[in-house]
Amino acid sequence: MLPFRLKGHSGPSGSPEGQRDNEPHKNLDIVAKIAACQAQHNFPRNLFWRPEETAWDGKRQRLKGGSGDGKSFGARLQVDADAAKDQTRSGETQADLASLVQGIRMLRKSPGLENAVITSQAFSMRGLIAQSGRRLRFGVECDPGNQRFQDETKAAKISHGRIVRAIHRSGFRIVAPEQPFDPALGIDGLEAWANEVRLVKPFDYRRLAPLLLLALLVFLLWPKEPLDFFGEEIDGNLIIIVDTSKSMDEFMPQLASEVNRVIEKMSSGLFAKPHFEVIVMGETPFFGGLTPLDTQAKNRIAEELPSFLHDNRGQSVTLPAFRLAARYVAEMKNPTSIVAITDAVTLEDYCKERKEIAALFEDTEVNVQVVRQLFEDEAGNVSQEVEDLSEFAAYLNDPEEYEKDNRQKCQNTN
Repeated sequence: MLPFRLKGHSGPSGSPEGQRDNEPHKNLDIVAKIAACQAQHNFPRNLFWRPEETAWDGKRQRLKGGSGDGKSFGARLQVDADAAKDQTRSGETQADLASLVQGIRMLRKSPGLENAVITSQAFSMRGLIAQSGRRLRFGVECDPGNQRFQDETKAAKISHGRIVRAIHRSGFRIVAPEQPFDPALGIDGLEAWANEVRLVKPFDYRRLAPLLLLALLVFLLWPKEPLDFFGEEIDGNLIIIVDTSKSMDEFMPQLASEVNRVIEKMSSGLFAKPHFEVIVMGETPFFGGLTPLDTQAKNRIAEELPSFLHDNRGQSVTLPAFRLAARYVAEMKNPTSIVAITDAVTLEDYCKERKEIAALFEDTEVNVQVVRQLFEDEAGNVSQEVEDLSEFAAYLNDPEEYEKDNRQKCQNTN
């Protein structure tokens, strides 16, 4: 597992990594003082960046690229397997964080480093420790031109905040101590806080991503239950062309009920909602175009469609309605099912303009169906007019194939 850096605030403008300011001797002096302090036998060197890993930018250490490959270096961040029985791991974390604070104290007691604190950038990597633990190391910040951290309260506050942020960015949360840290207690108070720290590792929901992707794939590939309108299979957007002449009155309640059933199923998908329209023969649309089946559209259909069908008395003339449907389909350029419902149009009417109507659908993907279920008698037979409309639908779905198989049917009307 590669290490990663936990970045806090970036350096000031004009101070890129490794760049020295206009006082090189002062910089070298501070670097030498930090190295001298860290060379003391009791300094916790394993919790700080090693000098060879860093460059000095005038105010703080910066890690060089490709540094930090030692898995035995850094404060141990780890969680007890069973805190009620064994808190050994928490004890090790507390000891390391307390040693980190002791290192801060030693730096600040060194002449010329009185305003030293840890850097906002930390280095975190997986260590040779249990329970997905990590190791955490910091650099040293000591700005000779800014003495604000000489105040111990401010130094304790900024160091505490940077330790907490680094712990959080490493994937852990602090559950003890419960009382907020009081910066007024200074570095000694920060060490006491470190000696009480206990961590937990929240569940990483990113681990669920493969399972979620698998579930989504199963959902997308799972065979969908075919959707039908009065027994006729439909897919994609839906346009209903309906005859509202007097002879159709007895079927209107069933039609309204079936429309509500179908649009409820059509709009139940997770992704883009299909579009819908009802066209009364000759060419009176309900919406004025294919309309997405959102909540507003569904409510309008439920409330207004029955009166719309009752108030708009059409004629048994399908061709104008098919022309309007073809225009709507061409505008959307999406797969669309067209379902026609009528009981009184002859094949001769369709044959006269069949090629013109077919040409309108030439560059679109349509599935033309005819409702037969409404008009079947007890033996399952339908009138010749419904049979003729079914013939016309078959022609629109595949003109070339239909002409090949039914060459004689329309030749007298050409």
